[in-house]
Amino acid sequence: MISKSLRQCRLPLCLTLLILLFTQACTTVTHREYTPFAQVLDEQSELKVSTYPAWFPKKTGPGRLETHGAVYFQLNVKDRLQPAGPNSQVQSIEIHSFTYQMDDGPKTALLTNYTRSFWMQNNPNYDPRDLPPIPYQRDSRISVEVDLTLNGTRHQVQGEMKARERRTSAPNVFIR
Repeated sequence: MISKSLRQCRLPLCLTLLILLFTQACTTVTHREYTPFAQVLDEQSELKVSTYPAWFPKKTGPGRLETHGAVYFQLNVKDRLQPAGPNSQVQSIEIHSFTYQMDDGPKTALLTNYTRSFWMQNNPNYDPRDLPPIPYQRDSRISVEVDLTLNGTRHQVQGEMKARERRTSAPNVFIR
């Protein structure tokens, strides 16, 4: 009689333990960023401007991390049909200027006369300058302007990137 009741309790008990273990053994990361901006340039290429954290996340509590309070820009003229990697469609490119403006503040030029299809702010492989990061400000927006010539065609692109926070959770074995 007792063994039958134990067998009936095992499944709910095991499920409860798994749920408890999973929720306690996970870390939630709050990503502070600006929404990516993408603009189609031609049949094969698109311009994508995005941000990435300026430093490693900090611990804000048990099982909680939050990305840095500032971000860097990343600019990519990518192949529209490929999720990642170099754009084989680029025969010639010059980014004449890349500027941004936070809310109604002054415009800041980050890039001029750049001749590659990919750029990362504060990465010495793409730019030797040590540019300051852009502060993350909740409920703000960044306006971007990119003037470039791709394969002989001039493009002047404007867009907006809104501040956002998103959360992801992962088991601690993948975080550490």
